[in-house]
Amino acid sequence: MKKLFVTGASGLLGSNIITSAPTDFKKFGLDLNDNVVFEDCKLYKADLTKKNQLNIIKEEQPDLVIHCAAYVNVDGCEKEPDKAHLGNVVTTENIAEICEKVGSFLIHISTDSVFDGKKGNYSEEDATNPINVYGKTKLEAEKAIQNYNLDYCIARTNIYGWNKLDKYSIAEWMINRFEKNEEIPAFYDTIFSPILVNNLTRALFEIYEKKITGILHTAGSEKCSKYDFANYISEVFNFDTNLIKKTSIETLNLQAKRGKNLGLNTKKAQKILDTKLLNAKQGLEEMKALKEESYVKKLKIAWNKKLLL
Repeated sequence: MKKLFVTGASGLLGSNIITSAPTDFKKFGLDLNDNVVFEDCKLYKADLTKKNQLNIIKEEQPDLVIHCAAYVNVDGCEKEPDKAHLGNVVTTENIAEICEKVGSFLIHISTDSVFDGKKGNYSEEDATNPINVYGKTKLEAEKAIQNYNLDYCIARTNIYGWNKLDKYSIAEWMINRFEKNEEIPAFYDTIFSPILVNNLTRALFEIYEKKITGILHTAGSEKCSKYDFANYISEVFNFDTNLIKKTSIETLNLQAKRGKNLGLNTKKAQKILDTKLLNAKQGLEEMKALKEESYVKKLKIAWNKKLLL
């Protein structure tokens, strides 16, 4: 069997990759949280900033490594730039070095925040210009990978979906507030290209199978505002639209600057991938279907070892 290693195994993307990976992969996860349980994945507790804790990758010789682990708290990165550098740059350098030695194909998960958000509709050829520490460290990580002699794909994206752990993606946060009949402040002046993690997962495995290398914008096929996204959720899940409050991001006192128009141009990915990149409404329809099909129960079941006692 082919071997797959996923870093950040307990996270939104990592846990969904492990849960829905093709059956011809033997699965391994690396995570700081050793309480997470998967039915058919061996999980190792590892601090990716320490090279000696990555020896398991050398031992197992994986065919594919998907590097999802990152410090993604944008305001947290601004407050703790050293922690951001460790979590986003040093970890990536260590993973890339191991992949080079082993000969593993590396898929590195990056972000739309490598751009400044001034023009939107960014292609892979557009100049990067991050405006916050998070974006700067993710861009530095991209550049670090390119210093190694290995086959890699840098997948820039912006995800939502069902979490394994007790935390919320943007869609889950909005759904939770709808269900509690609470007002939802939604920005009309921030544009993004959201993609359901399950849709992205299918694209990532196709990237590996086709050995697509370089930088690829693997995001949703539609650019929309957070306000539009909230309205799509209300439509798909049949919630009360009146709960949505049209708001400007300028009303918040955020620690880190945010790019206002971070929409990604996905024409390149749509041309070379057979996997259809869904628009926001299509992705939310699949997200709803996954819950109805008990996928979410499978994803979340006994996520903590303590729950098994």
